[in-house]
Order: sequence, then structure tokens, then C-alpha cells
Amino acid sequence: MAERPTKQASSQGWVNREADKLLASIGKYTQFVFFSKMSLLGLALLLILTIIILPVINADKEGLRIAFNNAKEKAESVPMMTNPKFQGVDENNQPYTITANSALQHDAQTIVLDKIQADIFLKDDAWMNLSANDGTLNTTNKSLLLKGNVHIFHDAGYEFVTEEMHVDMDQNKAYGDKDVQGKGPMGVLRATGFSVTDRGQVMQFNGRVHLTVYPNAGDEKNDA
Repeated sequence: MAERPTKQASSQGWVNREADKLLASIGKYTQFVFFSKMSLLGLALLLILTIIILPVINADKEGLRIAFNNAKEKAESVPMMTNPKFQGVDENNQPYTITANSALQHDAQTIVLDKIQADIFLKDDAWMNLSANDGTLNTTNKSLLLKGNVHIFHDAGYEFVTEEMHVDMDQNKAYGDKDVQGKGPMGVLRATGFSVTDRGQVMQFNGRVHLTVYPNAGDEKNDA
């Protein structure tokens, strides 16, 4: 009779351990799903940044329509366009539109954009938007520096916000060392830096990283 409590305690301990393992595996799965979907956001990030850089560099290619409203020159004959608008389709025949308040030809290889807005409509009827206060485009090395409230939005509910982003199209990567926040239906991720590599397939958060997973995030398990 004296052994029964010991066996019950041992059995209860085994149940507790198995429950802990199950909860841990659920937690790892939830984080895996969250980071997998954040990597999709990274792919979207490079896609939408690509459609900003390439149309400006290859503005004279067939299939791209450029509309300039109120074109003029600044002092000292520096070319400037007000309300420039770029429209076209990407290699997957997905339409996009890029607008800005102004585009200034700073020198032979540098274009400065003010208040950038870019939209792309995907084949699955999804929509993505990028906005930033300022952009500096180098047409020689195909790089873009975005500064001031850099915001990327996907209509599935995913957002990416930071204050500064560097884009290198030759290397197919983007990175930044300012505070960044990624948000989606599963939770919120904050960090003090990020990088997007491998054509958007890998998105890494650096520095102080904090992940908050919403309590009902596990409900997406069957949909992942």
C-alpha cells in the first residue's frame, strides 16, 4: 500500500514531462510558422524594392510607361520632376505603379526621390505597398537607400516598419541597423537590425530581438 502514492507520483511526473514536451513542440512550431511567414514578407520586400529600382534604371525599355506631371528644372539646371509616375508589369506580368512627390537628378548616377509610394498587384489577387519619406537611388551600382518611416504592407495582414533600409540589387539583399518591427496575424517581432538575403528567402533579425506570439496563433496550424 505504501508504494501506491510513489507510483502515482511517478506517473504524474511522467504526464507533466510529456505535457511540457508537447507545449514546447507547439511553441517551436508556432515560432517556425511565424518566421516562415516573415521570410515570405522578406521575399515580398525584395520584390517590391526591385520594381522601384529597375524601372528608373531602365526607363526607356519597351513595356514601361512613364508619366511626368509638371516637369521642370531647378536652379542651376538640375533636372527635377514633380509627381513622377512609373507604371509597368514585372517579369510575371504583375502590374505595378510607383509615384513620388518629386524626383531630383542630383548627379549623373544619383536620383533623389521624395515621398515614395509603390504598389504591386499579385497574381493571387494580393496587394503589396511600400512607402518611405525619402529614397536615394544610385543607377550605377543599382543600390537604393530608403529613409524615414519605411513601411511595407501585404494585404494578408503583414507589415514591416523601420527607419532606414539599404538595398543592393546586384547582391539581391536588403539590410538595416535601425529599430525594426514585423507584424502579422500570428504576432509581433521587434529587433534592432535586419537583413534579407538569398533573393528574399532568408530574413534575419539582429541585435535585441523580441518576439510576441498571440495566444490564438496556434489556430493557424491547420492552414500552414
